[in-house]
Amino acid sequence: MSGYKGIENYLPDHAEWIRRAARVINGLLVGRLNVTGLVTLAPDATATTIVDARIAFDSAILLVPTTASAAAALGTTWIPETGRTNGAVSIAHAASPATDRTFRYVVLG
Repeated sequence: MSGYKGIENYLPDHAEWIRRAARVINGLLVGRLNVTGLVTLAPDATATTIVDARIAFDSAILLVPTTASAAAALGTTWIPETGRTNGAVSIAHAASPATDRTFRYVVLG
């Protein structure tokens, strides 16, 4: 997870809550979204699971390769509808001994 801080639902100091809310909103306006993570496809396997509380059953998961091996694996890497649950998604992929098929992922929705 990216680790951008959210804000509490309530603070006794209303002015401090407003400051914190403004900081979060300003961060959103410049693209500081807490929607990314990193995953490396399991070597010699045909599936890898991402466990992330931000994932919902109908989330769109976007994969961005961060290595040449990951870029080469894109054509055989997908997320089947049957591999989705709230909190996790299974990525189907070709088996390979490569240990550096690393992707940045984005969770939307």
